[in-house]
Amino acid sequence: MNRETFNRLLKKVVQSLKGTKQLVQDASDVAMAHFYEHGDTSYCQALLDVFENEGKNFVRRAAYLMWLRTFAPITMIDGKLVKDKSETAIVMSPELLAASKAKAFWEFSPEKEDIIFSETDVVVCMQKALKRLHGTKSKPLDDAAVARLAAAEALVADFAATEAEAPEAIAV
Repeated sequence: MNRETFNRLLKKVVQSLKGTKQLVQDASDVAMAHFYEHGDTSYCQALLDVFENEGKNFVRRAAYLMWLRTFAPITMIDGKLVKDKSETAIVMSPELLAASKAKAFWEFSPEKEDIIFSETDVVVCMQKALKRLHGTKSKPLDDAAVARLAAAEALVADFAATEAEAPEAIAV
C-alpha cells in the first residue's frame, strides 16, 4: 500500500465520520422531539441500544445519557430508559427541547469530581502497585531495584498493620 492509497482511505474515513456524527445528532434530536410530543422513551432507548450494541468505543454513551437527563424527565431503571414520574423530575418544555437541539449530546462530559480517599485507599493502592511489580513480565533492573521494592513492601505492610490497629495512627 502506498501513501496515495492511504490518504484516499483516510479522506473517506473523515467524510464517513462527519456524516455519521450528523446522522447521530439528527437521530438524537428526533428521539428527543418524539419524547417531548408523546412522553415515550422508545426512540431514545432504540438509539441507546444502537450505541451499546453497534457503537462501542465510538459513541459517547455516558454523554448521551447526561444529555437526556439534562433536557428531559428521563431516568434509567434496570438498563432501560423510562419517563421520570418522580416529584423532583424536570418538566419538559419547548425551551428544553430547543436547548437540547442547540447542544450536541457528545459535547456533554461528566463533571470532574473530587476524589475523596481514605487511609485504607492509600494502602490498597500501594499494595496493588507493588503486586504489579511481581507480575511475570516485571523484572528488576538491578539489586538496588530489588532492595527498594523490599523496602516499599515493608513500609506498606507496616502501614497496613498500623491501620488495622488504629486507622488514625497513620501519619501522612
